[in-house]
Amino acid sequence: MMTPTITRMDSTLTLVEVNEVGYWFSYSALVAFKDWSGTFVRENVWGFPVGIHLDTIDGGDSLARSHRLSEEKFNKFLDFITIEGL
Repeated sequence: MMTPTITRMDSTLTLVEVNEVGYWFSYSALVAFKDWSGTFVRENVWGFPVGIHLDTIDGGDSLARSHRLSEEKFNKFLDFITIEGL
């Protein structure tokens, strides 16, 4: 396993990259991740401040927002990444 790279995007949004997978945390919540196949962003169930973070990650336009994932779908994609050992 490689050493993670941690990027503070602002005081409450952090990108952690390890083994070619990036994980975005808004406050302490995992809200998005990226791998070789794309970026996966959770739908906003937290409120305005996290919504700003999600917009930063995916661009925030209507198309990007329409592709945000429910918690269930997000976790299924995340489980796949974890199982594959990326």
